[in-house]
This record gives sequence, structure tokens and C-alpha cells, in this order.
Amino acid sequence: METISKLNRELTSKELEGIACSIYLKMHDNYQQYGERFNMVDLKGIYETVKKGYERGSLIVFTDKTDRLIGIIMFDVIRTWWCKENILFEEIVLCLVDDYKGFGRVAVEELEHIAEFYNCGLISAGSLLSPKNHKSIENLYMNKGGFTEKYSSYLKVR
Repeated sequence: METISKLNRELTSKELEGIACSIYLKMHDNYQQYGERFNMVDLKGIYETVKKGYERGSLIVFTDKTDRLIGIIMFDVIRTWWCKENILFEEIVLCLVDDYKGFGRVAVEELEHIAEFYNCGLISAGSLLSPKNHKSIENLYMNKGGFTEKYSSYLKVR
């Protein structure tokens, strides 16, 4: 596995657009099974969310030694009515390139660092963008990351 590190420069607007497009295409590919009705995936909304996440510091971008963008993590830290501790909520983990293997492990390790930094008692992580490959997600989070599967998510497209 090639060494990657957190981006140590400003993202360009073109790179932000590229990240938003990657998310859009991944969502579109994974949810095609819902047919024409799943046209609610919104590139503009994805771009605005990615941009805001970057501006507030909740989008972490990883690069290789050539400064090529490899993957992203976007997160939020929340307090909810049922928990007395902060919760780290993973919004997205996405490897942006096909030729890098192991980004999930890097992401899980980084989620641990983020949770420690924000004093989070829980980490909520999921697989919104990988519904087709549940076993690999289970392997990453449960076997390698020490997570337990507690709740399923249900999606109804109307």
C-alpha cells in the first residue's frame, strides 16, 4: 500500500468540482437499480455540501506523494437528544482513484483520530455509497476497525 497523507495546501475550485462529481457518479452508479425515479441525486447540492465541508474543516482530503487526490472523508460532530457525549458522524468515505487499495483502512484510522480530537464517545459510520458490497464494508468496519453493526438503514424511493 502506497503511503498517502492529508492534503497540506488549499484545494482548487476545480478539485472541489472533481470531488463532487466523483460522489455524484458513485451515487448514480450504485442506485441505478431504482431506475428513473432515483433522479434526486443533485450534483449542485453535493458540490455545495462538499464546499461547505471543506470551508468548515470537516472534509479531509488525502493525496499521494505526487499530490494526486486519493480519497476523502467528510464528517460531522453532533450531540443528540439520546446521548450525553459527542458523536462523530461519518458523512462519506470515498476513494477517488481506482488504482489505490486500502483507503478504507486509512479512513477508519483517521476517524479514530477525529473522534479523539473532538472527544467523541461514539463513531457512526456507514456505507451509503457501497450498498452492493456489504461484505467488504463489514470486513473494513467490523473486522479491521473494531466497530459493531447495530442498526440497519432502510431506503424507500418514492
